[in-house]
Amino acid sequence: PGWWDAAGGHWAEDPYQIGSETGPIAWAILLWTALARAGVNAARYREAGMRAADWIVAQCRAPRGFTGGLYGFPPHPQRLGWTSTEQNTDLAVAFARLGRQAEAAHAASFVRAMRDPTTGLFAAGLLPDGRINRLVAADACLWPLLAGLVPPADRTVSLASCLGALGHPRNRPAGIGFSTASQGIWTEGTAFALLALRTAVSSDTARFRATLAAARTRSGVLRATAAAAPLATGLTTGPGPGADPFVYEPVPALAPTSWAVLAARQYNPLAP
Repeated sequence: PGWWDAAGGHWAEDPYQIGSETGPIAWAILLWTALARAGVNAARYREAGMRAADWIVAQCRAPRGFTGGLYGFPPHPQRLGWTSTEQNTDLAVAFARLGRQAEAAHAASFVRAMRDPTTGLFAAGLLPDGRINRLVAADACLWPLLAGLVPPADRTVSLASCLGALGHPRNRPAGIGFSTASQGIWTEGTAFALLALRTAVSSDTARFRATLAAARTRSGVLRATAAAAPLATGLTTGPGPGADPFVYEPVPALAPTSWAVLAARQYNPLAP
């Protein structure tokens, strides 16, 4: 993975692309298991999923959940010591689909432990030193709902709390930000929030649908943000001091487009 640097006349690679994070690997497993369920090369995709799951267990299993993965170039990539609520949500579903119930329960237990029973909100996960990362992020709060990791009696509270914390505008949300660090609407999160609202049989979806429609470019691809300015996330582009802030630019992007299609079709990719 990498890109051709035309100005420098050379092939370039960055440590994120070279690394392997648990969340993206989990999503590959989710894709493979969905294809296998549909009868498409079932044996091959199941084998691929099992091999990927083996790698995650060998490299990333921690006393609490599974850590972030590897960052950087071989033969000595950096181990990512943080543990993500979002990524463990992905893993709980991925492991369960493969019939790996012990690993699924290990990931799910971590996710449930990150939920504040008073507010219904989920923390983003654990920092490398083991402290809880209190950032409230859209995927960490909403994906456990889609994955069935919140008891039915608590789902309404968690959904309302997430929309209250991340919704924009605050008094009448038409979408949500990436996290509490965001000052505007994140299109991708708005799309999976719409899916969560529809899963909850909520009728309060019109404003979210309108936001997604407005973000659609002439090519049909949706922009990553609703506003013209970059959107803050509260994250950085890499580990350690000196890393640049991670922002979303208002450009056409695959992820919000994909989630918008899933929401329109009412297809939940995190269904167990």
